[in-house]
Amino acid sequence: MWLQSLCDHLPEAAIAVLVCYGIFVFIRHLFELRCLPPGPYGLPWIGYTPAFGPSAFHQLDILHKSFGDVVCFKAFGNTVVVFNSYETLYEAAVVNRRKVGRWTLSVNDWLAQGHGISNYNTPRAVELRHALFRHLYGHENMIAYLSDRSENNMLAAPIRKEINGLIRELENSNQRPIKVMPIIRRTIWKIMWRVVFGTVCEMENEEIEHILQQISCNNMENTMFQASQLLPKCILPTFKYFPYIQRFFNVDRLTERYKIIHCTMQQEITKSMAAELNPESLLYRFTKDDKLKLTAKELHRLAFELMAAGSDTSSLTLTWAFTYLAAHPEQSSDTVTTKIMDAIHRYASVVPFGLPHIAQEAMTVAGFHIPRRSMLIFNLYAVHQKQRSTAGNVTPPIPFSLGARSCPGGRFANKLLLDIIQSVSNRFNIEAIKEDNIPHPVTRGLTRGPAENYFVFHPKMAL
Repeated sequence: MWLQSLCDHLPEAAIAVLVCYGIFVFIRHLFELRCLPPGPYGLPWIGYTPAFGPSAFHQLDILHKSFGDVVCFKAFGNTVVVFNSYETLYEAAVVNRRKVGRWTLSVNDWLAQGHGISNYNTPRAVELRHALFRHLYGHENMIAYLSDRSENNMLAAPIRKEINGLIRELENSNQRPIKVMPIIRRTIWKIMWRVVFGTVCEMENEEIEHILQQISCNNMENTMFQASQLLPKCILPTFKYFPYIQRFFNVDRLTERYKIIHCTMQQEITKSMAAELNPESLLYRFTKDDKLKLTAKELHRLAFELMAAGSDTSSLTLTWAFTYLAAHPEQSSDTVTTKIMDAIHRYASVVPFGLPHIAQEAMTVAGFHIPRRSMLIFNLYAVHQKQRSTAGNVTPPIPFSLGARSCPGGRFANKLLLDIIQSVSNRFNIEAIKEDNIPHPVTRGLTRGPAENYFVFHPKMAL
């Protein structure tokens, strides 16, 4: 009897359970909305569109001033949370480091075709990242270079040779205005080539400058704050078969440049690997890692990311450093201290928002609820601007971001930048030249380009 009675009332009971569950989900949603960080409202599903597009950098600055250190808004069905202070960024990236991963940008995914470590949050990407730390910083030559032990160091000597070549080019300018970016790019590229491949780069200077110009243009135009970066991944295959969709989302120029970069890099990498990798090279250590079992595509993509990302960001930082030293000649001393390097990094903010992160789990930051799968933006530029304007600031600059997904090459890059800036500062007083006396806007994408490109290098002995 009881079974018959249960069956008779089963539909009503199921409906009651569903209604109760729906009420529970709705109440929980309202509670979470109340606990979200403050922020602007936008259109249904589309969200707050002013934060995406050419004026995104300016809009985020307005949101920071209007809503505070943690700002939240919706964009194309995603919850976006921006951290604008060192304290909130530290809490998100370090205190909650196990809950934070890499957000995969759609356009970058289309270009990389699922390979690499910078744009992905897969177990394989994490494994490759750990291997990069191990093989980059675990080698005796790198350990000696970072420790300033240059005796019989097969890495320090080639780096010093390239830096000396840079100094000679600056001396040969004979105190005439020169566009310094191409010279810096060649220097950094050749140093990175030595680290990655263990050999002298045989590419022509014009070819190096061309490929790095393509990389730089893509990085400055390919901002994370655009609709195309948040497209569902299922739409990406249409880019291949319908070029007009690429044009509609302004991806066509990025794709063409990427093809040029990728084709050139493939040829050079294939040539280098055909000649057998140098045992001192980073790629050689990757290929000999039996546990890693690196595929050919993974190796090519890894070499591409190391050469492209490392060369572009370091070149931009050096150009910003020259601008800073030209504006602060009193700091162009015989010894470039940690304090001066910190000031340069704050001034440059070359990667103003880092790369986007994802909340793998719900978490609490500064008392606010951060929902699972939120897009997390670390506003490094805002952090550095506050540090510059705060007297007695004690928080360090974070040019390479923070947490488990900070830049893996940060330690090496900082040491290399210090060595180059120190060498230039020892030999020259720097004067920045405004081209045609017209102020040039600072370009802002994934990277932040300098306003000045022309400099005069006055030998200190001549002054």
